[in-house]
Amino acid sequence: MKSDFQIIVVDDDPQFIFLHNWSLKKLGFNVHPEHFQNAEKLVEFFKQNEDSQSKFLILLDIYMPIMDGWEVLEFLESKGSFDTIKVILVTSSVDKGDKIKAENYTSIIDFLEKPLAIDYLIGLKDKTLFS
Repeated sequence: MKSDFQIIVVDDDPQFIFLHNWSLKKLGFNVHPEHFQNAEKLVEFFKQNEDSQSKFLILLDIYMPIMDGWEVLEFLESKGSFDTIKVILVTSSVDKGDKIKAENYTSIIDFLEKPLAIDYLIGLKDKTLFS
């Protein structure tokens, strides 16, 4: 599958980064060469590449040290990046309040519990994420 977007994995747990990247690559997704264990680094990446017209799907953990996923979402919302950046929250949170809070962000397309299910990724191949 040749997608028109790159996937970036953001998680403070290196095991989940490895698992998600490996699964995505095996299924033929275009995985960005950089991944981030720190959401602050992701924000820095987007600030440095503000003029880029590339499309990204971010697999974003919510609760991380230094900067959490909610802060990343606030940054994306402030930039109005919805045409080029979409987010799937991939979290170990079972807090119903997190799911409700996620509904307030335009860039979020899904809220999933860790780890990513292979069936979900296979279904993602058939979705049109960017119009």
